[in-house]
Amino acid sequence: VDWDDPTQTVTAAKDGIEIVLQIGNTEMKIGNNVKILDVPAQLVNDRTLVPVRAVSEAFNCSVDWVEETQTVVIYE
Repeated sequence: VDWDDPTQTVTAAKDGIEIVLQIGNTEMKIGNNVKILDVPAQLVNDRTLVPVRAVSEAFNCSVDWVEETQTVVIYE
């Protein structure tokens, strides 16, 4: 994971897949493709928050929500 402060852009790569998100932008680049996000990446208390389902699925992972424990589970 890399952070570019001047553009407020985060780039992550795994298994040959690269994604790029910019703070406040609802577009996420996955390689040469663009996915429109429900919510953009945000900065909260100097931390970068990203939509976990969109990022996980971009890396070919499955995501489940467990209501009882209010937990996100990510499967590779």
